[in-house]
Amino acid sequence: MFSAALCSSICLFSPLLAVHPSVEMMYQEHLETTEGRVQFLTEKVVPYAAVANKLNEEILKLSDRISSLSSETDQAEILALTEEATQKMGKLSVMLPALNLLTSLEEDFDQIETILEQADELTVEQQETADRIALLCQSIQP
Repeated sequence: MFSAALCSSICLFSPLLAVHPSVEMMYQEHLETTEGRVQFLTEKVVPYAAVANKLNEEILKLSDRISSLSSETDQAEILALTEEATQKMGKLSVMLPALNLLTSLEEDFDQIETILEQADELTVEQQETADRIALLCQSIQP
């Protein structure tokens, strides 16, 4: 009985000791170190962006090919190429939220050390940054 009461008392006072899930994600990805951030960029972000770039290039090539065809004589080929382009656009659309998060990545990475050293509750801005980083980490998982 005493141990249950002690445990519940500790649990009431432990929110300050608990690690926020977004901060936990930063540790899981080893973003607390410069080496970890470089590894994350080279092993996850760059390949992800490269896949998106390749999809975009393929869509542009398909679009150019479709534009060069005659709507009167090449309807079947136009339809096939349009379906292929639509599939690739769908894949790229799924990637867009993560790609959008990359626009603030440099500024967000600059805040990681401050966020991880924070002894008190995170500020709203720090929480938003931590959440963006965690969402990026989750979004670009293979």
